[in-house]
Amino acid sequence: MEVYAGGKWQDADMNTKLKNNPLLAEPSWPVRMAFFKIDTETGEPDYEMNLNLLANGVARTMQIDYGDFSVTGTLSDIEPIPGPGC
Repeated sequence: MEVYAGGKWQDADMNTKLKNNPLLAEPSWPVRMAFFKIDTETGEPDYEMNLNLLANGVARTMQIDYGDFSVTGTLSDIEPIPGPGC
């Protein structure tokens, strides 16, 4: 469940490790996408995807709906990748 606090949406059920992670202190938007086969004539999507996308490109939650079944994922851990050494 998400709540609006501190000027942004936050996951009320997010564990403490993620709540304090600076990579997740970004604005986020709900995104819904549909993917279609090129040669389809039905107008129905092959699958659909819902995600909560942060400004830095990280998806906190994701659901892929294939019609007959769906797969849901929730971010459980994240850490920065060290920059390249010169």
